[in-house]
Amino acid sequence: MPSGHTGIFFRQGKGRLPIEEAFTSRVSDAFLDSAPAIMDRGRRVFLETMGRLLGC
Repeated sequence: MPSGHTGIFFRQGKGRLPIEEAFTSRVSDAFLDSAPAIMDRGRRVFLETMGRLLGC
């Protein structure tokens, strides 16, 4: 940020706004709520990519 502040920011949904700051003492705490969605997307993208590369 222009002021030099460092933080973790996130969005709910696909819209650009609102952007909120996560206040926590650990980075991992900021992502606990969205961890299942992140894992599901990672798994799906991995399987799609491997299928494409292997010609399945």
